Formats: sequence, structure tokens, C-alpha cells
Amino acid sequence: MLVIKIAWAGIKKRKAYSLTIFLLVFIIGALSNIGITMKQKAGQIYDDIHQTIQADHMQYRFGEEYGKQVKDFEQWFRMDQRIQDVKVAHILHLEHDRYDFEGKDEVEFSINLYPDIAQKMNTHYEMETLDLEQDEVALPVYYRNKYDLEQGDYFDVVLGDKRTRLHIKSFYIDPNHGSDMTGLKYIILNGDKLSHVIEDVKRAANPSHVSIQWSLGVVVKNEHIEDIEQINDDFYENNQVPMNISHTLTLYKTATLFLANIMITIVIVFAVLVLFIILLVVRNAIESAIETDYTNIGILKALGFTSYQILMSIVLQFSSLTLMGTVFGIGVSLLLMPWVGNRLLATTGFTWMGYPSVITIILIIVVLLGIMNGLVFMIAKKVMKITPVEAIVGGKSDVYFNPHVNIPLEKLAVLPRSLRMAIKQTLTRANQYMMLMVISSVLGLTMGIVLIAVSVFGNGDTAATIFGANSKANIMIKGPDEASVERIIQEITYNYTVPYYDMMSLDMVSVGSRNIYSVAYQDFEKGHMHAIKGRLPKYDNEVSLTKVLASQLNKKIGDAMMISDVTGKEKLRFIITGYHQSVMEMGNNMLITSEGLKRINHDATLTTGELFMDNTDDMDKTIEALQKTYVNHHNGIMIAKLNHEETLIDTINHIMSGVMLGICLLVGLIISILTMLMALIAIHKEKKEFGVYKALGYDTLGIRLQFVARFGTVAFIGALIGSVVGRLIGGDILERVLSSIGIGKLQVDFNGLHVLIPIALIAMVAYVVAYMVSNRVKKVSPRDLITE
Repeated sequence: MLVIKIAWAGIKKRKAYSLTIFLLVFIIGALSNIGITMKQKAGQIYDDIHQTIQADHMQYRFGEEYGKQVKDFEQWFRMDQRIQDVKVAHILHLEHDRYDFEGKDEVEFSINLYPDIAQKMNTHYEMETLDLEQDEVALPVYYRNKYDLEQGDYFDVVLGDKRTRLHIKSFYIDPNHGSDMTGLKYIILNGDKLSHVIEDVKRAANPSHVSIQWSLGVVVKNEHIEDIEQINDDFYENNQVPMNISHTLTLYKTATLFLANIMITIVIVFAVLVLFIILLVVRNAIESAIETDYTNIGILKALGFTSYQILMSIVLQFSSLTLMGTVFGIGVSLLLMPWVGNRLLATTGFTWMGYPSVITIILIIVVLLGIMNGLVFMIAKKVMKITPVEAIVGGKSDVYFNPHVNIPLEKLAVLPRSLRMAIKQTLTRANQYMMLMVISSVLGLTMGIVLIAVSVFGNGDTAATIFGANSKANIMIKGPDEASVERIIQEITYNYTVPYYDMMSLDMVSVGSRNIYSVAYQDFEKGHMHAIKGRLPKYDNEVSLTKVLASQLNKKIGDAMMISDVTGKEKLRFIITGYHQSVMEMGNNMLITSEGLKRINHDATLTTGELFMDNTDDMDKTIEALQKTYVNHHNGIMIAKLNHEETLIDTINHIMSGVMLGICLLVGLIISILTMLMALIAIHKEKKEFGVYKALGYDTLGIRLQFVARFGTVAFIGALIGSVVGRLIGGDILERVLSSIGIGKLQVDFNGLHVLIPIALIAMVAYVVAYMVSNRVKKVSPRDLITE
């Protein structure tokens, strides 16, 4: 009981330290609970939705001509005991087509029109049968969020000069194609309506951006989820699989949760940084407590208290603050969980469900208490060496005049007097201010890295270059054949200023059981694309891979790889000449020459033209004029604007800006708490010195300014060190984080703001808070000190 009383007395005596530790542990408790719970729940929410709606674990899309093989493949899968269900559908694939979302005319990257043959999960997480009418459509939640749509709004599909109007009956949740990170979206039509549309497409000209396909979806039994890759391998080994577009659960889940996982990781990492800060604060607090209570500890031992009891009273002080802060932090995080969860999952198309498990909460409390108690016990063990006689007779106090740092003020006459005094005080008490410098460095490093990420993704062209997009192009033209597109490009270059154009094609090729997107350009050197190592392909037997794909295939530059031809019957040998970077399909892509593509498919042509049109005041009006001239329902021509600041890049930029704001607020809060703590302690320790200064004629403002200068200068130096280090290593850290989606190299241009913003924020907060606390100096009176 006495130990508890001593611990409680210590908490009340050191209110500043107690409040600081409580607030920092509060922040850790909230961040760790949010981060760990989100990490657990994000994947669980995905898996639960996927299982509830029986979504495809493997999906293959074949051309119209492979209808008979698709039926055979369906039977092959149905005979496999590991398969629960196989779904075959006749679908329509639209690429870079125009849509009118309630007056919002947009071009969408890729859309599949599916019949309403299966139940879907609505926004209330309930399964429902769509039963659509001829003029109705069901859209993924993605479009509701992106275009602010509601049930009953109209949705027009624009094919050339023909417009098909549909009305939105409902929105549904799609775990595979419903996130901001996946370009392909599924739209559900009435089955009869879709059949009529497919027949219309068959009768019309063969438009380049519309294709009839067979979809083969495979659902695996729960007990064989881990065997998905093996099932896919078996499928390719036992069948002659023609060229197709395929994906498995691994890619779907990774892409859908990628940005959410990045943000969750940032939350967890920041919680770890705050824990590091707390450990520094606790170390300083314990040493200060022992120093201040040195004599009292000796008296307690003289009264019969054992060293272990005194040690346990110190441990109890900090463990009780840790327990209270953690519990309160977790409690607040539970209230914030739905709000934070919905924002972290905003890119996935899901909404937050559930709360952390009791085990998670207990684990967080136990771990934080264990770390804190262990640290306190190790540091506070020095009380066991204090003897009653030494403590009561000699005591222990600060040595102010240190011969190594006791520099006469006259030698610093070039500096203002308040700054000279601040330097002298800081050097004299270097250990006291080192904590603030270290913490400022850590926070400056964190802010610097996040600022680099924001600057990299904030510029559309820079981000497009990093992500492997063709940032030189702002217009795309697709046609039924290469000659038609080239003819239109020649006419456009005659009437407009076109500094750059090229022809390209996007196809899917098979490497063993892996289907990989291949990008072929007429001339890679025309665009900005370049190799980050080695070189891009030049000949018909060469390819370039992303680093992540090369790692997955266990290949390196100079190795050979075998690619199946379009029929799946013949294997062709290609040499890897270099690495490039592109986030397409989470890095699952390669570059190949147009001649190399024709080796795989003799009928392949480059049917897409990309142009950079200069000197156009209104690009939308220019494109509209080109569409009126060249596009109609019968010729299969499509013209659209390429805008790299939208979709993925715009989403990442928006999220990183939000992360930056959150980091700035947390950094400001932490620096405020620490500066207030250290300033209050300094004023308490130096109260007599301030009185002496006033007796010697120093004015209150001068004393306050030298006091503030200490904290501002130390925070400035710490933030400077952290910001510079962040600038030097921030690019490498981001490369490691983004390597899983195909980013192999980041070109980070120097920007003084990466260094200045952390310094300005941290130093300014330290100055302002220290100045506010220094208001207590006004209450110090020489007369009171003399009387005392």
C-alpha cells in the first residue's frame, strides 16, 4: 500500500512528465489499435465478401472464336474435385469507350458487360437477385462514389454516333473489379438485352474497342484456396490453352488492398516512431526523478524501505500511466474506427465492418506494459546503489559551470545577448536537450519521406513516367486495323501541330501458366520509356520485364524465357534485355517489339495510335471535333483523351496529400507536447537563476527570448538533420515500398521544400510553445527568491 502511495505522489509531483507520457501512450494506443485492426480486418473483409458472393478465384477471358474450347475447359474444371463451381458467360468487352453518367461524359479504361445471371451483394451487404429490365443496369459501387450517382440516374453507353440509354437500378459490391486500383469494371445488363447488343456488334463493322468474349470463372473450394496457383498450373499443363486474359485471386486481392495496406503500414510505422519517442521521454523522466528525489530516496531507505520497494514504486508510476493512456487511446480509437476504416478502405469499394477482437486489445496493452516496465526497471535499477548516508549527507545536484562549455559571453559578442545566453544554457545542459533534438530528427525524417512521396505522385507527368505510362501522349486513336489509324494520324498531323506520335498494341501472352500483359510500340525511343537497367528490346526475339515480374519468374537480364504462341501449341524463345518499370497489372507486364508480337500472333497489328497534340487551348473541344470527323457507329474508330492525372495517379495523389496532412498534425502535436514538458521542467529547475538574472538587470522579455531560443534552435538543428537524411534516403525507402507493384526506380528531383517544410513546422511549433510556457518567467521575482 505504501508503494502505491509513493507512486501516486511521484505522479502528482511530476505532473508535466506524467501528462506527457499519458498523452504519448494515448496516441500509441489509438494508432496501434487502428493500424493492427485495419491490417487484420481489411483482408478479412475482402475474404468474407469474396466467399459470400462466391466470386471467381480464377478467371479467364477468351476470344469469340474459342467458344468450343471454353466448353471443354468448363468440363475439365468441373471434373476437378478441388473446384466448387464453374461459370461461363458470353460477354461484351468495351475498351476506352465513352459513357454518359447523368450528364458527366467520361471515357472509361475497360468495361465488361455481363448478363444478370448471378446474385450480387448490394451496399447493405445483402445478396439479391438483380432481375433487370431491358433498360436497366447494375453498376459497381465504384461508379456511385466516383460520379455521385444514385439509383434511377441514367447511364448511357456511347458507341460512335450511337447512344444506348440505361437506368441504374442498383449498385453492387465487387471484390475483384470494384476498386480504384483495377482498371477493368463489370457492368450488369439484362441477359436478353446483352444478347441483342452482342448480335448487333456481330452484324456491324468490327470496332477496335469492342470485342465479344467468353468468360470462364472458376470458384475453388475453401479447403483448397491455397492450391489456386497449382490448379492454374495443372490447367495449362493438361490443356492446349490459347491466348487469353486471366487473373487469379492473388492479383485481385493484392491490387484491391494495395493502397489501403500502404496507409495502414504508415499508421503502424508512425505508432512505432511514437513508441521510440516515449522511450526517450521515459528515460529522461526516470533520470530526472532520481536526480530530483536523490535525498528523498536516501531518507526512505533510512526509514526501512527496501531498494526493491522503491524500484517498484517507480515502475508502478510509469506502468499506471501506460495502462491508463493505452486504455483511453484504445477507447477513443473504437469510436473513430468506423470513420477511419471507411477512409482507409475508400479505394477498395468496401465499407468498414466490425471492431477489433478482445485478444488484439489485450495484446496491445500487454506489449506496451511489458516494454514500458522492462525499460523502467532497467533504467531505475540505479536507485539500488543509493545509500542513505550518501544521499542525506552529500545529496546530488546539477553542476552548472562546466569548464568544457563555460565559454565567456564576451567571446560571442557578435551574437545577440539572448542568443548567447541560450547557447550557453543549451551547451551546459546538453543531455537535457538531446532528447528534443533526436525526436525532432526522427519527425523531420518522417515528414521528409512523406513529402517526397507527395511530390513524386503530385505531378501528373512525373508520376506517369514513374508508373511507365506514355506521358508524351494526350490523345489515343484506336481502329480496326493499323492502316486506318495511320491514315487518320497523317491527316491530323497535317491539320494540327503533332510533335510526337507512335503506334502500339496491348496484348496478353502466356509464359507457362502465367498470363502476362505485353506492350508493343513501333518505336520505344520515340516516347519517354526507358530501361532502368539494361536496354529495351530492339529485335523480334527480345523482351523487357519489370523487376517484380523478373523476380517472380526467377529470371534475370540475359536469360531466355519461353512464350506460347496464340494457339498455345508452340513455345517461342525470347531473350530478356533489360528491366523497365510499370504498374500495369501490379507489375505483371513486359515490353516487346511489334515484330516479336507478330511471332506470337501472325495476325497481330498495332491498332492503337498515341499522339501528343500541341497548341490546343481546349483539348476537349479538339477531341470532340476529331470525333465528329472520324468516328461513327460503323467504322470502328475510337478517339479519346489520355489524362494521366486521373484514375490511379489522381487517387494516389489524393491519398498521399491526406496522409501528409495527418502526419503534419501528429508531428505538430508531438513537438508541442514535448516542448511544453521540457520547458516546464526547465523553468522549474532554473527559477532561481531567472531571479538572479532579473536582479542583475535583465528584462523579462530578454530572459524569455533566450529561453525560447534554446528550444527553437535545438528543434531546428534536429529537424535539419532529419530532413537532410530523409532527402538522401527517402527515394530508396519509397522504392522498396513500391517494388511490389513494378516500380524499380524513382527519379526524385531536388526540391528545397522537402527540407524546409519539416524544419519550418517543427522549429516554429517549438518556438511558439516555448514562448507560451515562458510566460511563467513573469511571475519570478528577485524579492521572493531572497525571502525564500
